[in-house]
Amino acid sequence: MHLPIPAALLAAVLCAPAGAQSFTYDDFSDWTGISPVGLTTQSGSVLRLQGDLPVPNGSDNRGAAWYEDPVDVVGGFDTTFTYSMHTPSTSGGSDGMAFVIQNDQVAGVPIINGAPDGTGNQALGRHASAAGFGLFTSSLPGESVDNSVAIHLDTYANGSWGDGDNNHVSIHTGGSGDNSQHEDHSLGRVTPGVNLNDGLAHSVRVLYVPGTLEVHIDGTLVLSVAYDFAAGGTHLDNGTPIGGLDLIGGTSAYVGFTSGAGAAREIRDVHSWQFASAGGPGTAYCFGDGTGTTCPCGNPAASAEGCANSSGAGAALAGSGSAGVAADDLALIASNALPGQPGLFFQGNNAINGGAGVVFGDGLRCSGGTVIRLQMVVPDASGGAQTTVAIAAAGGVSAGDTRTYQYWYRDPSGSPCGAGFNLTNGYSVDWTP
Repeated sequence: MHLPIPAALLAAVLCAPAGAQSFTYDDFSDWTGISPVGLTTQSGSVLRLQGDLPVPNGSDNRGAAWYEDPVDVVGGFDTTFTYSMHTPSTSGGSDGMAFVIQNDQVAGVPIINGAPDGTGNQALGRHASAAGFGLFTSSLPGESVDNSVAIHLDTYANGSWGDGDNNHVSIHTGGSGDNSQHEDHSLGRVTPGVNLNDGLAHSVRVLYVPGTLEVHIDGTLVLSVAYDFAAGGTHLDNGTPIGGLDLIGGTSAYVGFTSGAGAAREIRDVHSWQFASAGGPGTAYCFGDGTGTTCPCGNPAASAEGCANSSGAGAALAGSGSAGVAADDLALIASNALPGQPGLFFQGNNAINGGAGVVFGDGLRCSGGTVIRLQMVVPDASGGAQTTVAIAAAGGVSAGDTRTYQYWYRDPSGSPCGAGFNLTNGYSVDWTP
């Protein structure tokens, strides 16, 4: 587990009712902060949601793992995890796994194979086709992970639940009520160009900008749906609207993974996980999505990111902590940069070109004026980098100052314009006493 923010600061951030929050697990050799439910275990350096062997009670084959504290989601978030589904008990795999955002409020069926079961970070839905988040036609209310949105990596064709194939990504919600694996609960789905359970490690990025929820697999955007945690969205197949979630304090939810199996089983491992919420003490600006100044050489990215890099997506910058000079606990958080390539967090005293930025390398230079280099940080395996310096002190900031921030990073192999470097979006902070 990698905690670039000091532990005391991170704990304070995660207990806050609102604002940006972040955590990073480079692997799960230390799984402090994870709340396992059902069959989920720590297996070496991976988080194992379930295995491929028969369980004592074959009808209770399910597991979940949640980050133990709720995190802010309403203002947006960016999360990336790597997983593998492998060693199936029969050919063709099993029912898949899901990344879930939830404020489950009703305890479901008691767990026999593993304990405990309940709500919040002890939530778990049914097994088999329900993939640990859904429920069956015979289920009572509350047997799913209710009040949730689930990004289901579905690897088994269950015709009775509306599945069209055995390899698709589908975003399911029942609003503030029960969720279901049935495709009539889907906001959108896609059959990606990769086999989701080929035994290899795959990277999944889920990006939420209020109004839009995106899923990227191995650096490629595969699914984008119109959705808002407050206003809700529209179910794909029947065109009916569905409401948003009942969030904790109107802002926060639990995030994590679920998995389920029936007679066909396989091992489902999560290898790494990074999460960063938006919001916080500053304002993100200067995105590479075609608004304002256009990215060079036709490499725009999705919303709330810098211009696209060689991975096909853009890197994003957010903040965590506060804007108080005395506390000096602001942390800058870059995501989806290039793993292992050096990068630099820097500070400016204005937003270039009215916040639209100017072309610089493969991206946009958004922060200018008097520039101060804050910290060199090499992104981890998931492309995440965070500051650990006291930014107000390092940048010579006083209360009342407005300062802008950005992360420059190398992209030496296959960069879209050949410049070999790129930047995140900009991030502006109005400093207070």
